[in-house]
Amino acid sequence: MSERSEFLPDPERSAERRGPAARRAGRMGGPFFASFLWASKERRAPSGGATPESADAHHRLTTARPFGRRSNADGFTLVELIVVIVLVGILAAVGGVFLVKPIEGYMALSRRAALVDAAEGALRRMQREVREALPNSVRIKAEGGGNGTILEFIHVKAGGRYRVSAGGAVTGNPACRLQFSIADTSFTSVSDLDGTSLSASDRLVISNWTATGGAANAYLGDNITPAGTVLGLALNDAACGGEDRLTLAPGFRFPFPSNRQRFHVVDTPVAYLCNTTTGRLTRHSGHPITAAQTSVDTAAELAALGAPGHLLADKVAACSMSYLPGTAERAGMVTLALTLTDPVGSESVRLLHQVHVENAP
Repeated sequence: MSERSEFLPDPERSAERRGPAARRAGRMGGPFFASFLWASKERRAPSGGATPESADAHHRLTTARPFGRRSNADGFTLVELIVVIVLVGILAAVGGVFLVKPIEGYMALSRRAALVDAAEGALRRMQREVREALPNSVRIKAEGGGNGTILEFIHVKAGGRYRVSAGGAVTGNPACRLQFSIADTSFTSVSDLDGTSLSASDRLVISNWTATGGAANAYLGDNITPAGTVLGLALNDAACGGEDRLTLAPGFRFPFPSNRQRFHVVDTPVAYLCNTTTGRLTRHSGHPITAAQTSVDTAAELAALGAPGHLLADKVAACSMSYLPGTAERAGMVTLALTLTDPVGSESVRLLHQVHVENAP
């Protein structure tokens, strides 16, 4: 027993230094350590001296640290650090190859979507207003500086069918029917005009056949009330059988009757100017009706006439506007094409809209 005790560490004494949890572990592990050291003793030399193997085992047992603990001197080596850095770099490089392409694709898709939204919004606005054009008033030409195209038309505010017959409830009252032989001052509308409000700048047009010819052309002024003519509206006029009656002061003689007895109340022209040099598509309105379009084919000329441009789209690389006049069998056709380009990613989109416009005056 004395020979065993000189190699056997005191588990109770060691556990005292390590705390309550370690004391319990020391008491449970004591027999195991004793058996191990007894076997080490049996391997000692016959002379009774300790062999190098037993001394080394004794040193390991007496200096062993508890399982799961690291000493304060533990850490990582420089080689381990370099290996980790290299592995992380390889993983980052490999992962970047798979991440860059999807990110670039997403950014390109976002740029294209923004271009499509801008072009679609501009073309839809033009399409909606072109449908409200006075029949046969659409005219298109190259921009005055040769930098694009301008489309212009006269905007219709209201319209209906005028009465010319003396039958029915009107009983021949000349104030209730339109007369083309005199400068008439009033007539009734067969169509309901409820909700129509007239302003001092509104003008009345009957039978507009062309935007470029010498007759029946509202731009020339032969079939449209002169500027300054005051238009009035009497709803449900009892003197005319409850029909809505339009008045003109002073009176005006319209030179051409309409085949379908149509009249149109117009306000001002609307112009869309596409300038590929500045890359802008702008809308202009409020300028007076002008006979020659060459007088209103640049942004500066329109602004001088009280029609500054309002931006509809930028980044315009190309634009195309054309008009196919209608016939007795079909309506007119306006074709609009707009190309937008984003210089950041060289993304480009081209949209085309075709608009049917009324051509029956």
